[in-house]
Amino acid sequence: ATVGPVATAAHPGDGDRRAKRTPWTAWALAASALTLLAVLAALLAQSMGLFRSPTAPRVDVADVDRADVDRGGVVPPDRPAATDEEGDVAAPLADPDAGAAADADVSIASQDGRPRGLADLLERANSEEAAVQPADPLATTSPSAADADAGIDPPADMAAAAGPTPSPLETVADAPRKVRAGDALAIAGGVRPRRPPNPPAGLERKPEEDVAGAVGLEGDGGAIADSIGFVAADGVLLRHVVDGDREWWVPIGVGTPLRSRETLVVPPGMQPELNLGGVSVRVLPRSQIALATGPDGTATVSIEAGRIVARGGRADARLGIVVGGIAGTVTAGLDGAVMAEGTMAWRPGLGDAAAPTMAEVIAVGRAIRWTPDGDAAAVEIPARGGLHWESATPDTTSLRPPGRVPSWAIGGEQIEALERSAAETFAARLAALPADSEPAALLNEVMLAMAIDRRVENRIFAAIALALQGSYDVAVEALCAEVPGRRLEGRQWLGLEGAVIPLALGRGPESAARLRKAWEDRGPAGRAELLMAMARGPEDAELVDGADKTLVEALAAAELVVRRYALKDLVDVVEPSAFDRSRFRPDAPADARRDGATWWRALQEKGLIRRSK
Repeated sequence: ATVGPVATAAHPGDGDRRAKRTPWTAWALAASALTLLAVLAALLAQSMGLFRSPTAPRVDVADVDRADVDRGGVVPPDRPAATDEEGDVAAPLADPDAGAAADADVSIASQDGRPRGLADLLERANSEEAAVQPADPLATTSPSAADADAGIDPPADMAAAAGPTPSPLETVADAPRKVRAGDALAIAGGVRPRRPPNPPAGLERKPEEDVAGAVGLEGDGGAIADSIGFVAADGVLLRHVVDGDREWWVPIGVGTPLRSRETLVVPPGMQPELNLGGVSVRVLPRSQIALATGPDGTATVSIEAGRIVARGGRADARLGIVVGGIAGTVTAGLDGAVMAEGTMAWRPGLGDAAAPTMAEVIAVGRAIRWTPDGDAAAVEIPARGGLHWESATPDTTSLRPPGRVPSWAIGGEQIEALERSAAETFAARLAALPADSEPAALLNEVMLAMAIDRRVENRIFAAIALALQGSYDVAVEALCAEVPGRRLEGRQWLGLEGAVIPLALGRGPESAARLRKAWEDRGPAGRAELLMAMARGPEDAELVDGADKTLVEALAAAELVVRRYALKDLVDVVEPSAFDRSRFRPDAPADARRDGATWWRALQEKGLIRRSK
């Protein structure tokens, strides 16, 4: 009886002690919390600077004894030691104003205040340069000239030791050297631009003018005595050369003399500047112009297609302009700039009819005096006003009231990054070829290389540039490409088609015949006639006679270029909403194209594929 109660009483006590024991997981959590607090405290102390060593007192460079620099090679605290190409520490910089690293045994005790090591180097360089003179001043560029080309101004003492500048084109007096776009494109190609020793005769430049040198693309140049100007800056042009029954194109660059009665074309992505008798003429991309000289010697620019902006240095500067049915001479006000534009209003459905054209001449910044060719009296054109002409009324030229001036007339054309990159590639490849290359072969070599380039912007550049010259094979081949990696995206295809096909058809029957031949040679077999008709676009009468059904059926064609042209023509005719035009994708798989083709077929069966009146 006694044992039972004792055992019963002890059992509950053990249970109470087990209930009060702390679990191991709680101890682990507590330890983790303490560790985290310690880390946070250490971070806070470091941010407050408790662990930082005291900063050494700053020593001014001016307080460093030059003798200490000579004896011990002391490098000022704020001026790191120079390193050689192997990464080892080289000799210290003795004098911050010297602008060059000194030798290991540099000495400051020179009479002119420069380090003796640097003076010895300059003397040795000058003596060597005097002893060895290059046979061709255009073939060798001295270090100082190379620095000037790259936009680097040498220190004053080095500039004085280098001697006088050999050519007025190399430097601009009392101004930092600038690199113009023409030089920059050549430098990007890894080739130092060549510079002519003297400007063309009769076109001496003033010291204050910032004129870039030649990029070494003179083409066939011609006699300087016959020039009416020269290419002043920013890019490459294509010159048309005719010799009897033969004709070809050659590239010309900055510094090339320009002659009367020659035709020039500007490739995409470039806006070269011409100097014609002291008048700066900016020619915008994809323009074609011809140069001539009037009876009084005034230079004249004929715009066959494209746009120019002309500006004279003086108010009485003169320039002849011919565009469309507008022909005359600006005899005053050129210092405020004049723009001229000739456009071709080609549209689908014109058939074989000549495309209508339009021309304008506008005074940009201030009033100009316009003297028409013939016996007509001079006309005062107010600022932002101009002349307007259309081929529909060829005998009438109307005065345009003052209005808004296009942005390209003030700041040039805005060029897309990819097009600019392709233009830079084109100029760099031209500059990288041997200097003794035949100009026409040089141009063809670069064009064909870009036409098969892996980068799509280079292929498009070559196709458009060749189309400007009248050759459409590369453009047609690009429009018909279906192989992955060569096939154009939808927006790229429309851009190339819009840049080439209207140009080929609007130039006349001979150009259209060359385009047809390109479809036959480079397009899908047996589709040349259909593609030529689609490129022209259906006329209203043809839509009524069944052209609408032909276009809808072409949406199911096996060739991608046929499907793309069929959709383009249908969209041009109907002008549907963005949603409706996206129903059919020519490059989508067959199953994905079925619904879109059905929608267009339903529209055709209802007779709704017609142009709006």
